[in-house]
Amino acid sequence: MGFEAQYEQIIHIVAIPYPAQGHIAPLMQLCEKLDDDGKFLITFVNTEHNHTRLIQSQMNGGYTRNTSTNNNKSNIRLVSIPGGVPPELHGQSDQNLISAFQASEAIADHFLDLLHDLNSNGGPKVSFILSDVMMSWTQVSADLIHVPRLAFWTSSAAVFYVIWHMFNLISDGISTFKGKCYFIGQPILSWITMI
Repeated sequence: MGFEAQYEQIIHIVAIPYPAQGHIAPLMQLCEKLDDDGKFLITFVNTEHNHTRLIQSQMNGGYTRNTSTNNNKSNIRLVSIPGGVPPELHGQSDQNLISAFQASEAIADHFLDLLHDLNSNGGPKVSFILSDVMMSWTQVSADLIHVPRLAFWTSSAAVFYVIWHMFNLISDGISTFKGKCYFIGQPILSWITMI
């Protein structure tokens, strides 16, 4: 089998998590499960800050890939792109939420450059993008290189349900969740089933 024929059979996934705690590990775990099959080449994209932390964790015995399957060979490549959530915003609660989202969107151009590089380096072309749901701008990148995007949700279904309805609450003029709740027992929240 020729070199090009081998690459045509490999599905090349580019995975990118939202660059914050609680988002990287679940996507990496999914990628590891996919890697066990041996039919995927996975390029796992992190910001430079998170990439450095992941590599340091590997060196200190923290993160290690279980290579008991797939003949001790992993098809996961770790790469980094500049930008992302600044280190001072890591681990912060909602006080810097807007800044964190803006910083995560600022890496879009670097991500697109990486996709173009991956598609022009003679290796397998990108088959699809697997991204955190919070990285919705990756849909634009996927459209530009004509590949599908799969969105990955890292939290529980209950959290998704609350966030899904949060936008409806805000659009109805309930813009804050701090302080006393004046709506318990009143019909304003009755349209949210199961709450």
